[in-house]
Amino acid sequence: MKIRSRILAPSIVALLTIFTGACAAGGGASVETSSLAPLTVEEIQDVSANNLYEVVASLRPQWLRSRGSLSISNPSAGEPVVYVNQMRMGSIEVLRELQPLSIVGIQWITASDATTRFGLGHAGGVIQVLTRRSPD
Repeated sequence: MKIRSRILAPSIVALLTIFTGACAAGGGASVETSSLAPLTVEEIQDVSANNLYEVVASLRPQWLRSRGSLSISNPSAGEPVVYVNQMRMGSIEVLRELQPLSIVGIQWITASDATTRFGLGHAGGVIQVLTRRSPD
C-alpha cells in the first residue's frame, strides 16, 4: 500500500501542476471575450473610416466572417444579419451605408442568442447597431 501511495502522490502533484498551469495560461479566453465586447463610441471615433463596415473590419473583423454554407437552399444562411435600432436591415453590406458619427454602439449577438431574441434565420449571428435618433 505504501508503494502505491508513493507512486500516486507525485502523479497527482504533476497532474495538478499541469491543470493549474493550463488554467492560468488561459489567455485565449480574454481574446475571445474582447472579440465579443461591444464597440463603444470612443472606439468608433478613434478609427479613421468612411463607413461602419470599415470600423468593424478594423476593430472586430471576426464579426464580418460568414459561418460557412449552412444550407443548400440558402447559401447566405451563415452570414451575419444587421439590425439597426432593433430593425432587421439585411446583410453586412448595410454597414457600408452607415456613417460612424451617427453610431452610439455596436454589439455582436451570437447565433443562439439572436435566434432567441429575433427568431429563426440568424445562423450567422447578428450585428446590432444603435444610432442616435433624430428628434421628431
